[in-house]
Amino acid sequence: MKKHLLLFLCFGFLSFMLKSQTLDYNSLVSYIKTYTKEDPKDKIIAVNVWSASDKTSRDGNIDLNNTTTIYKNAKLKNGSKGVIGIVICTDNDQVTSNIALKKDDINTLIRINAADAAQIISLNGKTAGYNVGFDSNGNMLFENLQNTTFLNSIRNLITR
Repeated sequence: MKKHLLLFLCFGFLSFMLKSQTLDYNSLVSYIKTYTKEDPKDKIIAVNVWSASDKTSRDGNIDLNNTTTIYKNAKLKNGSKGVIGIVICTDNDQVTSNIALKKDDINTLIRINAADAAQIISLNGKTAGYNVGFDSNGNMLFENLQNTTFLNSIRNLITR
């Protein structure tokens, strides 16, 4: 009986985690379709949460920008039409965040400010430095990469 209860709780927890991932993915896809000209179909979606005052998270923006420039239309495992990069700023000061993005030469990423981040339901409230990636089916590929390794993570998905 205890084993059945334990298995039931484990499946319940896994089900909850999968629903949370799907919610993240669906809210990102909805945002992309509504507010950008990008087509998220068959693309990997990579997200970096950042702050103008957090150097590590800004480095993550630069790495993600380089990654999306290189692999924007690449044929990748679980994302046959490339990568879409999204940066979500936690700062309420939009002027400072725009200056930081310009200074860091961030030009290929979808930018979401703190006010609009509420639309990305479960990513709202994440702190600077948080990052996550989803394949074209909504499965989580990575979360909380250390040392801004978007490029290496996506490079591992190249199909040849």
